[in-house]
Amino acid sequence: MKEQCLSDIGEAAVIQYLGMRFGRAIDGGIGIGDDGAVFSHANPVVIVADAMVESVHFDREFSPAWSTGYKLVAVNVSDIAAMGGRPTKGLFTLSAPRNLPWAWTRKLIDGVADASSQFGMSIVGGDVTGSPGSISLSLTVLGELIAEKPLRRDAAKPGDTVYVTGSLGSAALGLKALTSRSPAPELVQSSVASLHQPTPRLDAAEALARWKHCLCAMDISDGLYHDAPRLARASGVNLTINLDTLPMSDDVIKYAEQPGVFAVTGGEDYELLFTSPVAPPIASTAIGAVTAGAGLVEYRRQGKLVQIDAAGFGHFSA
Repeated sequence: MKEQCLSDIGEAAVIQYLGMRFGRAIDGGIGIGDDGAVFSHANPVVIVADAMVESVHFDREFSPAWSTGYKLVAVNVSDIAAMGGRPTKGLFTLSAPRNLPWAWTRKLIDGVADASSQFGMSIVGGDVTGSPGSISLSLTVLGELIAEKPLRRDAAKPGDTVYVTGSLGSAALGLKALTSRSPAPELVQSSVASLHQPTPRLDAAEALARWKHCLCAMDISDGLYHDAPRLARASGVNLTINLDTLPMSDDVIKYAEQPGVFAVTGGEDYELLFTSPVAPPIASTAIGAVTAGAGLVEYRRQGKLVQIDAAGFGHFSA
């Protein structure tokens, strides 16, 4: 039997399924099914947006449909968390070729719906369009601040310690395993899971937002090498990162060449990088120090300066 594609189903059926999975009523307001959504919201509002494009952010050859939808939500929620917020509402846009299998599309939508429910937010609208080429996904998420002030990139101070949640490099190792089979994916299943289903640090971010000693945080989705300088430049300080204390999974330590460098240059960790003058009340690892300066980041191993030449991911790099 021929597999049904979007051209067989039609736009109306896709929208009907979206409405069924995401729900139409929202807190007594207006959700999916009208020209726009209407709802009450906390003030101030945190707003983030992220897109995922086929062959850039995911590949159907090794990216399951459900996980792709889940990840689209998770990466946006990670940005909300990094601002010291919690997600509330979202707008989902799907652009897809007419020959995209309907079964794959349903699982994608299910992933978005399941992740939204898990993280306590509602999808209240969006758009569905055809695409002449690859799949393009977009999600805009609104959230509410947990405390009076947001967590920001520009609030690090000389004398602070640099901390990171979780471990680094696992998602990058998972991607390497899937694309090159070195190591084989079955040997690093937890790393593959880190790539497909990242965990936004909502609980950690909430604790930091309520804690008076931390005002500076960001998520490191592009990798520490790429993101740490952003925090340093925004705050007008220098950072010294200690490669000896970087938290890494057993997979990364066992299979990555130069694990410390791999952990620095890998991306898609979706962990929180933050600074504080005193030890934080959450599970995290001290990886460096903030000093006076103008936006430079240096790396040291056993006290000696280490030059790292590999850059993190850039959308317009060669």
